[in-house]
Amino acid sequence: MIKEKVIQEKVEQALQLLSLAKDELSVREAMDIIRSVSKLNEVASQTLALGENRGIIKRENNRIFILSREPFSFNIVKRECSANCKRCGKRIKICHFVVIEGQESGPYGSDCIKFISK
Repeated sequence: MIKEKVIQEKVEQALQLLSLAKDELSVREAMDIIRSVSKLNEVASQTLALGENRGIIKRENNRIFILSREPFSFNIVKRECSANCKRCGKRIKICHFVVIEGQESGPYGSDCIKFISK
């Protein structure tokens, strides 16, 4: 029961991050964003399925199209750190975090935060 709730929270967080991305992504790019939230296959498959069901994304061939943006506010917080980027794995000293509804996702490097937030 707890695992299902955690998975659902991760799915929602991944959908929010996807809706911040550019209008068209490769499946690999979309998976990079989803996997920055969770490496679980269940989260990835549920995120894509729920995104399609809600009309947020459309899968066509090997592309993901962002059809609608969920109405929420977000902030990007930057601070010094010593970590690996959650998306690409590079070592970073300046960390960027996406904060959505009090939930912080990251750390991301400068290139990856630009990619995630358009």
